[in-house]
Amino acid sequence: MSAPRAPQSDQRGSTRPEAGKHRPRRLSAEMQPWEQRFQATRIPPGMEDRIGHLLFRLSMHIRQEFTAAIAPLGIHPRHFGMLAILANTGPVSQLSLGKMAGLDPSTMVFLVDELESMGLLERRRNPRDRRANELHLTAKGKAKLARASAKGIELEESILQPLDEKARQEFRATVRLLLQNQARA
Repeated sequence: MSAPRAPQSDQRGSTRPEAGKHRPRRLSAEMQPWEQRFQATRIPPGMEDRIGHLLFRLSMHIRQEFTAAIAPLGIHPRHFGMLAILANTGPVSQLSLGKMAGLDPSTMVFLVDELESMGLLERRRNPRDRRANELHLTAKGKAKLARASAKGIELEESILQPLDEKARQEFRATVRLLLQNQARA
């Protein structure tokens, strides 16, 4: 029988979790290497008319650009999404925010811990149920969200620049309609 292996340290000096235990990766405000290599605006031959592929490419391009735009703010698009939802809903439970964001509970714990450690949100006791916490945006979180939102608006303007205002409204309406239709399916 061999001796148990000592935990291995990573570059930050922390040990890896035991085999079979899941620990979400830390989200970096920087793009991942595969994202840097992916050139979203290049459409491969034979894919010019495939709507799924075209939407995927456009989505990847927007994600890459938005990730780069908000990186100097020290946040990632997932952080932005959670802050934006929280700003629009008001204080909610972590579980409710996770459902709205489409994230599993373990990822939510991780992201909320990150946002709390950055001072962008805080957990407070729910006044109606003292066993539960609610998530609240802090003043710092609201300010960071406002700066990131401005970057997002600038990016949207540059992406939609070839379209006039009517075409922009039609494009948004068409995408919403397609998404709503798929949600019913």
